[in-house]
Amino acid sequence: MVVEGVVAIGAGMAVGSLTLMAFGIDSVIELASAAVLIWRLTIELRHGQAFSERAERTASRIGGALLFALAAYIVVGAVWSLWTRHGEAFHFRG
Repeated sequence: MVVEGVVAIGAGMAVGSLTLMAFGIDSVIELASAAVLIWRLTIELRHGQAFSERAERTASRIGGALLFALAAYIVVGAVWSLWTRHGEAFHFRG
């Protein structure tokens, strides 16, 4: 996921592609979500069920915030592209 994210974000920046950037950011979010899941499972193994429920709520909030951030990025990027009239152009570099 790290390589996928770095390559997609780098390529997206190089060609100015909102879609590639969003794909790369999604890969970073997947990696962060996996880290949160590992953290949550570690809490459950070390401290038991009582702490696990609180960790589950925290992990859910973090995951939701990460997905909301991605959606906000896509919406803002799309609105900006339409506002600056870059959304109407299609470029293919062969």
